Amino acid sequence: FAYSGEGHLFIDGVEVTTINVPSGCVEIPRYAFSNCLGITDVILPAGMKTIGQYAFDGCTGITDVTLPEGIKTIDKYAFKGCTSLKRVYIPSLQTWLDLSFSNGGLFSSSHEGHILLPFGEEVREVVIPEQTKSIGDYAFEYCVGLESITLEPPVPPTLGTNVFRGVTCPIYVWAPCLDAYKKASGWTSYANLLTANPDTP
Repeated sequence: FAYSGEGHLFIDGVEVTTINVPSGCVEIPRYAFSNCLGITDVILPAGMKTIGQYAFDGCTGITDVTLPEGIKTIDKYAFKGCTSLKRVYIPSLQTWLDLSFSNGGLFSSSHEGHILLPFGEEVREVVIPEQTKSIGDYAFEYCVGLESITLEPPVPPTLGTNVFRGVTCPIYVWAPCLDAYKKASGWTSYANLLTANPDTP
């Protein structure tokens, strides 16, 4: 079914729309569910570490993904072509910050992303702590549900590819650091979003 272009997965004659990966599984292999158009939801078990390349490529029916605590890597184009994906449930904001994306964040296909905590509360404010030295590729790409991002590092962290592409909310930095951020490599692309933090001491 994976490469038919109209893939639907059936078990005992019933179409599978939710992929609920069993516990003990630590990796979704590459191309595992590629082009399975009938899948709408993906639930991954605690302890899963990696979603492989193109694992859900072309799954245009996926609207929701639930990520487990401890996941480390969303590999190359894992959700490429998931044009209906709009909601990703995460166990904690730290899980999201610790994720490594490769060639495209989760919302690079839908261009409309909402990050939600386990019970559906949307993450609207992100605080990136002072000790942060870098922010990885695509970390907040198209996360349109965000209302503010606050950076505490006095020195602008190194930015990966398209970290804030599609984001429209203000990115707050300490007022004395604002010029440094606006001139820093990578940050110049987001100069229009960079704003002096009104809570600057």
